[in-house]
Amino acid sequence: MIQEKIKEIREVLKEVKYPGTSKHIVELDMVQRIHIEGDKVMFRLVFQNSNDPFVAAIEKKCRALLIDYPEVEIETVFMHDLERPLSLEKVRQVIAVSILTTKHLRNGRSENICIHQTHFIPLLC
Repeated sequence: MIQEKIKEIREVLKEVKYPGTSKHIVELDMVQRIHIEGDKVMFRLVFQNSNDPFVAAIEKKCRALLIDYPEVEIETVFMHDLERPLSLEKVRQVIAVSILTTKHLRNGRSENICIHQTHFIPLLC
């Protein structure tokens, strides 16, 4: 039931277009951490810059669209204020994989040569 309400809220917030673009704030990943407690809706609204001229207008539009909820709490956050980037917010662990390449020489010997190929694999679980 709660997940359905969260999905419904996301759908409603898709009506809020970021000014100057054809994209909505959900598509731009500006809406984060939607939480519902009774009749209260809370979520984080993330902006790239603290001097974004559309902060107040977007918040106002969000509140107007969520009129069915008596209490709407919006936490406005700016990217530079976050402890770690949003792209890493869901990452729980990171695995680093290094690759050692073996070169086979013409005289039949093998020689290990180090080629720096390190891959970082984020685990979301």
